Amino acid sequence: MREIDFFKNDDYIYISNYIESKISELRGIDKFNINYLKNIELIEEIENNLLEKQRNKFEELIKTFYELEEYYFAFAYLLGIKSARDIENL
Repeated sequence: MREIDFFKNDDYIYISNYIESKISELRGIDKFNINYLKNIELIEEIENNLLEKQRNKFEELIKTFYELEEYYFAFAYLLGIKSARDIENL
């Protein structure tokens, strides 16, 4: 399967969901967890201080960010597989 097909047929969502399910392991890393919690706190603070129209746009921005993140997760996974294969072929 070509890599681009992976994204066209939504297979990337399975990889993204798998990676998302492992976030708890990253939360065991102090620096990550501090930034993770700070990010959530900042999002909530900003959202609570917006007018309704602004809040709707902000929620759309956050939703779009998470949708893009699904691609990033899957692409990073594919690059990891490719790198592992390249190393095996050395």
